[in-house]
Amino acid sequence: MPKTPALLLCAVIASGYGAAALADSTANEAFYGPLTAQARAQAERTLQTTLESKTSLSIGHWEYGETGSSGTIEPLRTFRIATGHYCREFRERVIRGGLLESRVSTACRNRAGRWVVVGGKDT
Repeated sequence: MPKTPALLLCAVIASGYGAAALADSTANEAFYGPLTAQARAQAERTLQTTLESKTSLSIGHWEYGETGSSGTIEPLRTFRIATGHYCREFRERVIRGGLLESRVSTACRNRAGRWVVVGGKDT
């Protein structure tokens, strides 16, 4: 039986930095996979900045001109889970090679202040 996003998210947050980094790495690797390392770094920086500083329904944008890749991150809602950690649901769109990829995901802020992607689905 698959874990619900809330259960997965609590497990990742409660289990510490190692598991949180792994979950974040796995979720982002699957979504950003075909991007170059430089474009991926730009996307991840924008994700962190947007989730930390943008209000819901505001949009963060990144662009990596050398490959023509670009993307947007739109926080949809903010909430707290039982452990007291803040989480945000967001929509992300990435254009790479002329193709649009989209996902709606959830990220939670860990103890170090980093937003960790803990669940989501491609749309």
